[in-house]
Amino acid sequence: MKQIVPIEILAINHLGYHIMVKGEANAYKMHFLIDTGATITVMDLQRIKTVYPDSEIKPYNNFFMGIGTSKIDTYSTILNEFNIGHCKILNQEVILIDMVSINKAYAVFDLPRIDGVIGGDILYRHRAVINYNKALLEMEE
Repeated sequence: MKQIVPIEILAINHLGYHIMVKGEANAYKMHFLIDTGATITVMDLQRIKTVYPDSEIKPYNNFFMGIGTSKIDTYSTILNEFNIGHCKILNQEVILIDMVSINKAYAVFDLPRIDGVIGGDILYRHRAVINYNKALLEMEE
């Protein structure tokens, strides 16, 4: 079933735009950045520990890199369920990192804190289509 999810397109000064979407996990409100160039979904380690206190967190031993980053301590977990809008995401592996420095950078631009970055793994799996003119994200469950 196709789900239509509102997105927020945020101007970053004159530099460009970020696409934000709201979600929920275990009754906690979440804010995600949609990154069409990210291979895999990444979430904040501390936030996931709060939202999913019983989740099994393991070291992530595969190669992981981000633009402009040095080596980052990475972990992974499987999230049984979380939502992007009303679209249910089931049994999704996510990479966990400390997002404190990312959120500090967002604060400089007076942008909201993010709990994670939705990457190509979820976007592809759910056949996501971004409609910039209508500020909507279409996803299939």
